[in-house]
Amino acid sequence: CSWCHMGAIVIVQTLLVIFWILPQSSLAFCPAGFGGERDFPAEWQIPDWPNPIPPDEAVKLRIVTLGGFTKSELNEEFLEGPTSEFWIANRETYWQASGKYFLYYCQRFRKWRVAGIDAFSQIKNGECFAYASDAIPFRDIWNETLLKSWIEVENGKWEQRPQAGVAALGTLADQLAALEEANKSSVEEVDEDCEADFAKSQGDDDDPFVKRKRPECPLKPAMRKAHAVARAVVKAAGAWVRRLFPSFLPAPADESCTWQLTGANQFCTNRLEIANNASLSECQEMVLDDEQCENVMYSNSRTTKCFCVPKGEACNASSKASTTMYSCVPRSPAPEQLHQQQQQQQQ
Repeated sequence: CSWCHMGAIVIVQTLLVIFWILPQSSLAFCPAGFGGERDFPAEWQIPDWPNPIPPDEAVKLRIVTLGGFTKSELNEEFLEGPTSEFWIANRETYWQASGKYFLYYCQRFRKWRVAGIDAFSQIKNGECFAYASDAIPFRDIWNETLLKSWIEVENGKWEQRPQAGVAALGTLADQLAALEEANKSSVEEVDEDCEADFAKSQGDDDDPFVKRKRPECPLKPAMRKAHAVARAVVKAAGAWVRRLFPSFLPAPADESCTWQLTGANQFCTNRLEIANNASLSECQEMVLDDEQCENVMYSNSRTTKCFCVPKGEACNASSKASTTMYSCVPRSPAPEQLHQQQQQQQQ
């Protein structure tokens, strides 16, 4: 089915190539809170994020991904600060796409630590505030063994997290390469779907009375088939690449419910593992998008795996100190919708 194949490839190539062909002024990107989204207090002394960053410099920026912490907001990607103004103690710092936390090297304790960005100026002046820290001094954050055995503040004191620490290392260029690989496999799946449509449309070749239909797939809009490709691409992308290409993100899988904590220190014994390495928000998005899952999932602070309750089943809850259960609860209809529903019921 050449039409489907060509249409999908065009969409995919556009997604990848646009980063390189757009004018530099269109490539402006920065963490949340920079670039006019909100103003940081002057006393924080947060450096200006350069806008734009030349593409050849942007793709070289390094990314450190943390995982395994009880504070799920820490289990995210941290992108290298793009200029020397972001350095502390003659070392680079790394920043979340959400703009909440940053990773830095504490010269006093010789350890890598994670702090809120509101402490940036104090840390630059010698303080070593942190929500999480490497437990062992003098270790290199870029050690290819992926440093574990970090510590985390819980209830006002440091707690050991043997499985917490660095989950992945890479660059923006690595993430773009992952996108390309996802594109290749997704285009192949789309092409197989098109061939299946073609075969189905032909009917029984031996029956002369069967009217053959034109292949359905080439008549469908290209975006309809390419949508599956786009979703696979976004899942392969990290938080920073998703921030680079917000206009290419598909619509949320489900906007009819909101995630709520429904079980502290609980997990479901009947579960499906749907991802090996995902943050809490990524896991919740995957659960809503997976036809095998109910809208119930749980996180485990000791791992970055993603679990859901199988479709058609209720959670068989059990207790475990490191787990937290969430359910996506249906949203209450807006007043206008509620009024319309009441009118329909009265008719």
